[in-house]
Amino acid sequence: MLVGIPGEVENHEYRVAITPAGVVELVRRGHRVPIESGAGDGSSIPDAEYQAAGARIVPDADDVWSDAELVLKVKEPVAEEFHRMRPAQTLFTYLHLAANAECTRAVVASGIDAIAYETVQLADGSLPLPAPMSEVAGRMAAQVGAYCLERTQGGRGVLLGGVPGVPAGKVVVLGAGVGTFQVHGSVFYCVANMPGAVPHTSTWALTNVTLPYVTALADKGFRQAVADDPAPARGVNAVRGTVVRVEVAKAHNLPHVPVARL
Repeated sequence: MLVGIPGEVENHEYRVAITPAGVVELVRRGHRVPIESGAGDGSSIPDAEYQAAGARIVPDADDVWSDAELVLKVKEPVAEEFHRMRPAQTLFTYLHLAANAECTRAVVASGIDAIAYETVQLADGSLPLPAPMSEVAGRMAAQVGAYCLERTQGGRGVLLGGVPGVPAGKVVVLGAGVGTFQVHGSVFYCVANMPGAVPHTSTWALTNVTLPYVTALADKGFRQAVADDPAPARGVNAVRGTVVRVEVAKAHNLPHVPVARL
């Protein structure tokens, strides 16, 4: 199978959907892997490393999408990518379609088979593919919070770890919220894509969990892979122009057909 990896085009997204080690595994199984030139630059993975792993470097995203049977991405397609999606093609990426009517319409209109990382679900209800990105964001929270306490960043000039004779800063975890703001002399910070700020780490962490599903899709094809494993079957959001994820259908008032009936 041709497993294509285009570069990410969303603003401030520096991750890439596969590592050289992932390419090695796909090539070992007999698959071909075209990768857009520069796709790994933001993650400090040069084209040469992908070539050494067995990938074919292609000049632009059109070359990736036009031939690929399975397209791997990190983030949902944006407007400039919509025209590249086509029937008889599988897209595997973070999609978040329930919150994005424009992308949902484009996916449905294209006829592509779309599986969302965030809705792949194990029997115990856990979500294995968002998990490493949550771990990255959690570890970054203290690091970024400490940075925001610096005076040059609008903070109070407090060293979070403290030094002998000077107390350390105090940290309170509130949960979700909005972007950085100050209230009563405290700095609050929340962003949508913290893992994108440390893309080398995030790319490797993401590939570690997506690769088993990627190899299954490449080895078996979309239909057999989701028939054999309920986890990626739960991740299917759209099939050949039909929404199969009920939450997406309800969010956009679209008809819904369970994946098992298609």
